Amino acid sequence: ATPLEDSARSRNRSVFVCRIPFSLSVALVLSAAREYFNSATSPTDHEMSLARYCLDLIEEHVDEIIVEHQLIEAMGILASHQVSVLPVQVRLCQHKLEIVREALQSSPDLFRSSDTVLKLAQLLGLKDAGGCVDNLTGELGQAMILVIQAAMKRSQFHEASVLSDRLISTPFPAAWSVCSELASGDQLQDLQTRTRLLQFALTHCPTNEIKRLLQVLHTVEAESLYQQCSVLSSDTQQQQVSGGLLRQFAGVQQLVSRSAGAVQQLIRADMGETGKMSRYLNWMSSATAGLHDYWQSNAPHHSVEHVRNSSQLVQSCHPFYDNAFSTPSSPTSVGSYIVLRPVSRLERLQLNHAILRTSLLLDDCSQSGSDVSEVLVSMAQSTAANDLSLFLSCLLALPEPLLAKPLILKLEPNMLTLHVAIYYVCLQLSNLLTSNCDYSLYLLPPATVVAHVTSHMINNQSDWPEKTRELFNFLKELQSKLGDLMEGKTLQEFDLDIDVERFTQEAAYKHQVILMLARSTDGVYLSTGLRLAAKYEVSKWEVFMEHLDWLLTDSKLANQMILDHMTQLGVDDVILQKPQESVDYLLTIVFPKMDGTEHNSLLVCLSLVEKCVRSGARDVQPVGVSKQIKVLKTFKLLLPAVDFKAVMSGNDPLVVLQPYLTSENVRRIADVANKIPLSSSDHLLASHIYRTFAEKMFWDKQTDKEIDWLYRYHCCQEYLEKLPGAEYEAVIKSFTISPIALELMPIDVRTSIVRKCIKFSKSQSCKMEGIAVKLQQLLKHLKIVGDVALAQLADKAEWRPLYEELAISDSETDKIHSLVVKMFMSGLDHQLINSVLTLTSSVLPHSLRLPALLSEAMESCLSKLSDDQSRIESLEAIDNMVRSCQTSPTMSMELVLRVLSDYYQNTGHPAGARVALLELIELTSALPSSDILQYKTEAILCNQFDIKIDHSLITSCEERCSLMEQLLSQAVNMDQLRVLVKLLHSWPDPMITHVSSWGHLLVQLSLQPGGRGYALQVRASFKEFSLEADEKLYENLSGDLPTAVKVAIISREELLLRKAIADAKEHFMELSSDHDLLELLIQCRQVHHIINTPLYSALYHYLLTVDHTSHHLSLPLFAALSHCSEGETVQILELHDLACRVRGVAEHLYHHGYWLEAGALLVRSHKTHAALVTTGNAISLLHKLFKK
Repeated sequence: ATPLEDSARSRNRSVFVCRIPFSLSVALVLSAAREYFNSATSPTDHEMSLARYCLDLIEEHVDEIIVEHQLIEAMGILASHQVSVLPVQVRLCQHKLEIVREALQSSPDLFRSSDTVLKLAQLLGLKDAGGCVDNLTGELGQAMILVIQAAMKRSQFHEASVLSDRLISTPFPAAWSVCSELASGDQLQDLQTRTRLLQFALTHCPTNEIKRLLQVLHTVEAESLYQQCSVLSSDTQQQQVSGGLLRQFAGVQQLVSRSAGAVQQLIRADMGETGKMSRYLNWMSSATAGLHDYWQSNAPHHSVEHVRNSSQLVQSCHPFYDNAFSTPSSPTSVGSYIVLRPVSRLERLQLNHAILRTSLLLDDCSQSGSDVSEVLVSMAQSTAANDLSLFLSCLLALPEPLLAKPLILKLEPNMLTLHVAIYYVCLQLSNLLTSNCDYSLYLLPPATVVAHVTSHMINNQSDWPEKTRELFNFLKELQSKLGDLMEGKTLQEFDLDIDVERFTQEAAYKHQVILMLARSTDGVYLSTGLRLAAKYEVSKWEVFMEHLDWLLTDSKLANQMILDHMTQLGVDDVILQKPQESVDYLLTIVFPKMDGTEHNSLLVCLSLVEKCVRSGARDVQPVGVSKQIKVLKTFKLLLPAVDFKAVMSGNDPLVVLQPYLTSENVRRIADVANKIPLSSSDHLLASHIYRTFAEKMFWDKQTDKEIDWLYRYHCCQEYLEKLPGAEYEAVIKSFTISPIALELMPIDVRTSIVRKCIKFSKSQSCKMEGIAVKLQQLLKHLKIVGDVALAQLADKAEWRPLYEELAISDSETDKIHSLVVKMFMSGLDHQLINSVLTLTSSVLPHSLRLPALLSEAMESCLSKLSDDQSRIESLEAIDNMVRSCQTSPTMSMELVLRVLSDYYQNTGHPAGARVALLELIELTSALPSSDILQYKTEAILCNQFDIKIDHSLITSCEERCSLMEQLLSQAVNMDQLRVLVKLLHSWPDPMITHVSSWGHLLVQLSLQPGGRGYALQVRASFKEFSLEADEKLYENLSGDLPTAVKVAIISREELLLRKAIADAKEHFMELSSDHDLLELLIQCRQVHHIINTPLYSALYHYLLTVDHTSHHLSLPLFAALSHCSEGETVQILELHDLACRVRGVAEHLYHHGYWLEAGALLVRSHKTHAALVTTGNAISLLHKLFKK
């Protein structure tokens, strides 16, 4: 051989080597290798290595050499999987598959490495059916079957199914048995894989196995549908579908969850329960119906079916042909082939087909029938929009005709669906009425079938069975809906905004449409409305009343045209058929909507009412209709612009009439005044009309000339003479002592008018008895109004209202009484008040006296002190009365003090009101200061402390401090401490003489729950305070570091503030978010103390970016700090804009030597870019703003 020759030449070129043939060399090598292989005891034996060495001597590709190499490699694979077999046994084994089987048995996990097993089989010389090693057929296919069986023995069914798919894809027909065995068991959970395996087995199995495999396949298909519904149920639950749908899946889920073979168990169970299977099918049907609804609203639309023919107005082809047409719902579409679009989700129709098939399969397996009515109904619902032929076929397959009724009622009510439904019902009626099914009936046109059946049912109304009667009633219902739909389509041609769907479904809407047609003069509209009214049982009277309503309110027709139209239609005759109802309709519906100035239309309406009353109807109006017509005719002639309805409403008719009264019509209006009602169930009088006109003439301001009031009175006298005495007196008073008379007429003119009236009243003594005397009193009153003694009332602007009240009082006792009380409250001189009483007493004697009236005025003001809103006004009035009494020579202060003492000594009154009154008395010096201090102390303490206060406890500062210490020892809650704060504020010189008391009180407040903020607020109200007290308060607040630091800031004590900053070194982050603390640093000008702390960065950011207005801050604290109200504090904070605040802080830092920080703050406040904030820019800006 060539390798030997090369070796010999390399050793000795001169040595002669004998050449032997190549075939002999191969034979020698094979012989030696086989000898070594057969003598080896294991794959790792030394002989096995010698055999491999011998084979390696031949480098050429020789088949026998390759076979030997493969045997050696196969032995290595067997050894690696612990297969104990001698190499010679492997060589001598006639059935190499047995070695593969032994390897699979020896190595439990070898089946997981199917490629290794196949390689082993190939190395052992196993081949496919074609003699090669590429396809899994023949012996290699048998090896794969052994692998699958090994996996099944170890319950690894998923791996077995994967390996089976490889055999199926080859395909290898002999694998049918293992596929059948794998798919027939319940252990494999993947039903789709089981179905695929069974289909392969059915294709290649012997004839005698087909029936068994078909039954197993039917069972798997049924179980697959159950499992599919269960999976969809869980997915739907994750999507949070309604609970009703989930409950429908409950039965299916329970069935599937029992085991993978639940359906098989069901089929094998006792089928004596005939309703059990139908219940499961019903669950599945309702579940798939609910899933379809969910898909319709959530899943993306990929097919043409879901967007076409949604209203079911045209007949469509079957969905199978959708992709062959561009518009499959149009009967005129031509073939236009388009690219097929795949449907990516399960359709409802497919589910229904599956359910129906499952039902038939289960019936075949269990030899029992099941009810598939719901499945058929669901299929019909799915096909209604796509294939009406299939839709009708599903309905005709139902065992009971009325089962289709709910579905038909759910369909879109249009011409097509209603015609199909009527055709279906007629077919079913024909089948019920004839004993033998006549198939020729289905070949007749639908219209012929409907006409024949309807005619037969109407002409032969015998005693039909209940089912037939129900079906016939349903037919009449459908025909009624079809008629409504046709009527709605007809109405749409009138260009009216009519909802046809509502017209076919709602009786109230039909009624509304009919009445809408009546609101027109178009003969077509009105005739259509009358025709529909007769059809739908709407009374002709109601249509005519609606028509009349429109004529009188909205038609805008001339009166004569309205009358002619009513005569032409015969409206009067229809109205008089129901006189009482007509009256009620006209007066309650029509009349209120009419325009009160349209007298012609009103006259027509009232004339119709009058006709009805004459026909027997009751007239329940306050004023009879005949009287109203008389008044209306008068107004129509004399007052065409007046609002008749407003006049007759009874609400101030004189106000409505006054602008239209003239000298030409006043008498005629007065003649009908007694027919005009008033709200007080009375009516107007003629004198009311004359009085109104006289006042109108007298006060007429439409003139630019100087008014001659006496001439005006002379012009009015004609109408005044027609008035009775009481009204005459009232008019004269309105001419002389009314507010407008005071404004426009001088006193001498008014006096002259009264004298003329007195003269006239004396001449008419029989008609105006006693009026002359009252006018004499009025004359006296006018004289005192012009008295010099009262002139000062009219001269001062603030007293002018009192003078006017006196002028219009006519010296009546009640009015004078009220006037004098107001005069006391205004602080008028008592002599002036006494003059008013004296002068008015000369007109009408009275018993009014100053002391009683003053006491009443005081008590009136004191009664209002309890109200916080009116307290200030009442205190001002009391102050006026007290000061006027102090300067009055006629009134004694004893009366005033007695009334006041009765109030502030009464513990039943609020403490705040009593203290406010005492502070007022203190300002007027009406009582000694010691008494006032005693009463104030008692008033403040009375509600919280049970202690008796006398002069000895509050005379000196030391005694008051001792009293405060005693009260502090008794105080146990916040309310008592708040009272003590108020008490200290009320004592004289609170911050000079009671500093120690304040310190103890603030400490007590800080110890109370929720009292620290209030203590801080109280401390902020003092500009000066004891350092010792501040330090004590700071120590007590050490547990609340932000509040303690605020105390140090407010104190403005440098030592205390430094101590606070040192204590807060570890808490700067907490303090940085407290806007109150940062604002206090700014307000108290203490920013320089924190310049080297992290707190300055927070203040820097707060000052430049945070809104400093009141909604970020504690208003009570800053109100106390600025010594003003909270409202004033808000205004102060809002007045200082950002530039002012930044400049103030910068100036403060500048004066304390922090130039760089001040300049940087100013530059940043001008929105300067950070790159330009340099030291030079900052110093330059400082020098410009703060030159020394």
